[in-house]
Amino acid sequence: MADILLDTNIIIDFFETQREFHEDASQLIDKALTAGHTLYVAATTCKDSYYILTYLRGETAARHCVQAIFTTMELLPVDNRTCYEGFNSAEADFKDGIIRSCAELNHMDYLITRDTKAFKDCSVKVLSPKGMVRLLKTG
Repeated sequence: MADILLDTNIIIDFFETQREFHEDASQLIDKALTAGHTLYVAATTCKDSYYILTYLRGETAARHCVQAIFTTMELLPVDNRTCYEGFNSAEADFKDGIIRSCAELNHMDYLITRDTKAFKDCSVKVLSPKGMVRLLKTG
């Protein structure tokens, strides 16, 4: 079974049903969990998702979404080393650097994001949600 780290944009797409990429995120999460793969998020993704979903859907809905993350996914810690390596990575965006360092330090098999260009030098295999769904269908 694969260890799959989801970028924050995938989580937001999954919970916000009006977003253009909701169906891609939904298919990915459903197929991965059904196949028995473990889904991970960086601890900062919970905070960022809560903030964004509170703005989009309100505080109560955002809390329900974060609770769903806690019950279906594993959280990866974001500590001094994660922040330091993320900050000093080749990623132009510090948030992306943290996601990348979480994937690399925790030896994830895949990092799933819509922003695959941002992670071009990542040592972990980076795929879009559609790319991962195709892989799950063939494997």
